[in-house]
Amino acid sequence: MNAFFSTDLAVVPILVGPLQMLLQMLATMLPAILLGIASALLALVKPRTFKLAMRILWRLKGCLLLTLAVIVGAVFVAVATFRKPTGPVSQAETTTHDWPAFRGGAQRTGALADSPSPVEGGIKWAFASEAKTFHSSPAILGNRLYVTSAEVGVFSTRGAIYCLDADTGGVVWKSAPEDFRATFSSPSIAGKYLVTGEGLHTVKDGRISCLDISRGGALLWSYRTKSHVESSAAIANGRAYIGAGDDGYYCFRLEPDAQGQPVLLWHLPGDKYPDAETDPLVLEGRVYLGLGINGQALVCVDAASGRELWRVPTPFPVFSPPAIARGKIFIGMGHGDFMFSAEDLLARQLDARRAAGASEAHLAELTQEWKTHGEVWCIDLATQHVDWRFKTDRTVLGAVVAADDRVFFATRGGTVYSVGFDGRPLATWSAHAPLLASPALTSSHLYVTSESGRLFALDRANLQPAWETALGAAGTFLSSPAIARGHVYVGTPEDGLLCLGQSASTTAPPLWAGHLGGAGAGGNPEHAALAERGAVLSTWPAKPGDVIPTITAPAAAVKNRIFVPLAGPAQRGVVCLRTDDATQQWFCETPLGVSTSPAASAKHVVFVEGAKGNAGRRLHFLDASSGVKLWSVEVTAEALGLSAITADAVLAEDQPGRLTSFDLTGKVQWRVSHQSRLAGPPALADALIIATTTTPDTLLALDAGSGKDLWRISVSESPLTGPITHRIMVLFGTPTGIAAHSILDGKRLWHAPVGEIKRDLVLCGDIVATVTAAGEFVTLDTTTGAVRAKQSSATPNLPPIPARDAFLYATPTSLARYDLTANTSELWLATPDFGTITSPLIMAGSSVWFATEKRGLIRAGAIAK
Repeated sequence: MNAFFSTDLAVVPILVGPLQMLLQMLATMLPAILLGIASALLALVKPRTFKLAMRILWRLKGCLLLTLAVIVGAVFVAVATFRKPTGPVSQAETTTHDWPAFRGGAQRTGALADSPSPVEGGIKWAFASEAKTFHSSPAILGNRLYVTSAEVGVFSTRGAIYCLDADTGGVVWKSAPEDFRATFSSPSIAGKYLVTGEGLHTVKDGRISCLDISRGGALLWSYRTKSHVESSAAIANGRAYIGAGDDGYYCFRLEPDAQGQPVLLWHLPGDKYPDAETDPLVLEGRVYLGLGINGQALVCVDAASGRELWRVPTPFPVFSPPAIARGKIFIGMGHGDFMFSAEDLLARQLDARRAAGASEAHLAELTQEWKTHGEVWCIDLATQHVDWRFKTDRTVLGAVVAADDRVFFATRGGTVYSVGFDGRPLATWSAHAPLLASPALTSSHLYVTSESGRLFALDRANLQPAWETALGAAGTFLSSPAIARGHVYVGTPEDGLLCLGQSASTTAPPLWAGHLGGAGAGGNPEHAALAERGAVLSTWPAKPGDVIPTITAPAAAVKNRIFVPLAGPAQRGVVCLRTDDATQQWFCETPLGVSTSPAASAKHVVFVEGAKGNAGRRLHFLDASSGVKLWSVEVTAEALGLSAITADAVLAEDQPGRLTSFDLTGKVQWRVSHQSRLAGPPALADALIIATTTTPDTLLALDAGSGKDLWRISVSESPLTGPITHRIMVLFGTPTGIAAHSILDGKRLWHAPVGEIKRDLVLCGDIVATVTAAGEFVTLDTTTGAVRAKQSSATPNLPPIPARDAFLYATPTSLARYDLTANTSELWLATPDFGTITSPLIMAGSSVWFATEKRGLIRAGAIAK
């Protein structure tokens, strides 16, 4: 038993929002109001007072009747005006899937697998005509949405189970047992059966109900427990498993008996299985249960009999629903609940102990032992061994979401974590507000809702925000979002159930912003996945005996075209090849050849011919489809000749120490002299241009629209690379390692002494990687600068390619794939017969492209089966 906790603390708030607060105030004033009315009635009992009152009323009868008519009419007009009608109802679609557990299944994704990812737009419809408060999370089958409501009043609470049209918000049916109360439990559905709980935390006799959704939500059976039922059911093999708070866990047959009564198959009592709030999970004949206060464990029982098979004790209450993937089970835990933070609970416990006479020494001991952080555990299902424990900033209340290669979870502290199956952090992001609900995961995005009513769509690969919108302004937001049909469905405390967002109607035009696709992109700006093993798919030139071109800079790739710089002497210029078979589309010849990377969009290609020191250099702007030159400008011999492109501008260093911005017709928009030499390609970060310079050594930020200085600082170590940006950081290579500074003012954040860095830094989520001048492949945590991994024998100064879950880097005899989940390097492609790799690697589509001394340009990737 946990000595910290008393069991009268609420898990789910009962009254929230200004309306309920007003009602509570009125309830407090009600005795005085009733006393005044009673006194007036007693006065009317006196004959003289009664006669006087009747005379006055009779004289004013016309005015009184008119006033009464106006009041009644105003009420009807208000109801007709402000009552929100529900939408139309369409024909039900045939579905082949169920929603048999909280968040849809064992991985707790909260999304239908085939749903497009909503990343823009506002509210499509709102269902608030019959209920305004929804703490539960929707279950979605085809074009039908199922959810429970939670209307809380001063003297009573009421709830219902709704089936809505997912496209319109129209009510298909509404059902509930008699006197059904406000409910937190979310519906679970298998076949025709819907099972849900009843009641918020103060309820002592909540019911478990089973409905037939094929008959308009007809009630099949209902069972009254001895506690609240905030847990959501898990359904499998004709049975429903559900928690009932202090009354333990239950297992029922879905089909009632001949008399229409529920069939209880087994019950795990609350004294042995206390605080049964967690949503259970059933898999392969076993049920997995979490225990909260005074239980603190993950328990596995036999699904048929309820016999306990094993138990893993935990140091914290487990409210987070367990998730399962790849033979592992994941649970979150910590002190804190939906109402109170860990600090709040500690204060309440200390007050209770102090009132009970506990000594100050005892209270100090409890305070010292109390932990405010949370944890997520990964447990092997076969052995029950805890593979890893991940410490979080605060408790994890929502479900851990298990993807195929990583897990996601959110905390009461407002942090979202992406963690590999090995327990290593991949990315983090902060909402700056508590995250109480479970995340939802699609193929490309993670969705979270904050307690304060904001919905965020985060990029699945790196947790960078892609879209956010407001859900409402009042109350505590507890409903977990569900994703289906290209929309987000989520409940609110005062504004009903909302359908929001849509999949992107227009996407940003594809862009290869500059060297290696832009700062930090590492030649893979689209975050394409990397195959487990590679093979040579094609080469260019394709014919044996053809002269091998000299390629020293990385190519650029947009859509189905790859633009390859040729330095000469056999060929000089830029050649355009198809990405699927490396066939040539056009060739733009230049007198000096091209030894820097092009930049490209779907319509245009820009590059600088010649190398530093060559006279007669020019910047050329071409039509991407034909290779026809549209305009060109002079570039001086000593300029670096770096070029970059945005949707509406071209940026180039056309003179040493000078940046020029051109529009897409070649007109100069601005020029600025930074009076020093660029250390490498500048980084384009939204409205900023970040650059590192030498002689003197500086880090500077310019306004992209005007070129004006925003800030400029001296740095202690000479920059050897161009900068990359990550969130509020700027990172660059130095003679002794990697430096990180604030993008806001240039303030130094950390320096990692990993050795001399001469070539590009690349990003994958919250990981920065590079290859040192000494030939070490290194990865670091961007937040702290801590080294995560080192691999020797890498080819010096060839940067790695970042993929979704791996890096690809070159060694003297191969390309090696470093797996971020397994933390191991394996052979990806043997290269001993290729000669020296002469250019950095890039990805175009699903293939890796690189230039070699003996084989020319190579396209490598997985062999199609």
